[in-house]
Amino acid sequence: MRHDRLTSAPARVTMAAWQWLQNPLLTLNRSVANGAAIHKTSNPGSPVSQAIPQALPNAATQPASDEAKDIMPYRAGRPCAWRGCPAIVRESRYCDEHLAHVRKIQDAERGTAHERGYGARWRRVRAMYLRKHPLCVECQRLGFATPATDVDHVVSRRRGGTDAESNLQSLCHRHHSAKTMKQSLHRG
Repeated sequence: MRHDRLTSAPARVTMAAWQWLQNPLLTLNRSVANGAAIHKTSNPGSPVSQAIPQALPNAATQPASDEAKDIMPYRAGRPCAWRGCPAIVRESRYCDEHLAHVRKIQDAERGTAHERGYGARWRRVRAMYLRKHPLCVECQRLGFATPATDVDHVVSRRRGGTDAESNLQSLCHRHHSAKTMKQSLHRG
């Protein structure tokens, strides 16, 4: 039976050998952790059964670490979203070359911090507020004393909020990022 694509396992190859063809490190770590010999197939003379021991001669004798058991398979690659780019990406929509270009475009559209209202005046307001309120309010609610690093607008400037002290709160970076992410998801 001939297979032009790696979509299903050929009839003579065991599941362990087929998984190794898909992702050698993942299968190696799982097989070694389970104490199995990964190079066994139903046909000892097959190219798969000969290639695996040559590529990994001591695979069955090497002990697996705890980290090796928790390895997840790789996400399937997809083409870069940049029109005409043949690069395959796994984590982002764009390859490294085009990601830098896309970020430059986004930054240009966003405007500078000063243009968005975060210039010298805001830096002074922020510094004074952090001196008066040095701890993160969210951490204090949870019973921790964490230094604040960010000053957050309770009602964002985009929605009509001001720099008045009653509209500000001091947050650690973790809580500020979480609040910003939550708001951006609701904005949609």
